[in-house]
Amino acid sequence: YLAFIMPHVEGCDPVDRNGNGLFESNSCIQSIKANLLLTFIIHLGTVVVMMCFQLASKWWAERSERRCMEKSGRGSNKYTDVEDQSKRQAYEGDTAYYLELMIQ
Repeated sequence: YLAFIMPHVEGCDPVDRNGNGLFESNSCIQSIKANLLLTFIIHLGTVVVMMCFQLASKWWAERSERRCMEKSGRGSNKYTDVEDQSKRQAYEGDTAYYLELMIQ
């Protein structure tokens, strides 16, 4: 909308940032830049939050299993790499991730 329809429907007003009468660009370009920056920041934040959520859920699953083992009297054994990987979420592939980026 901002790039192709807004200039014809609403028009793009020149922007004078410094107040000296020199117009640097128009409001459509400024809107596109702001929306692109906002999209990048939201995507970056979402990726970081989801990574933290996955680590926390893995930690919680390990903690719950260790407590269950201690209650049953089997003791607290150290996890092997295979057991550690089994607590992680299933890898769905890169297709959904790249498709999301292409849609944005």
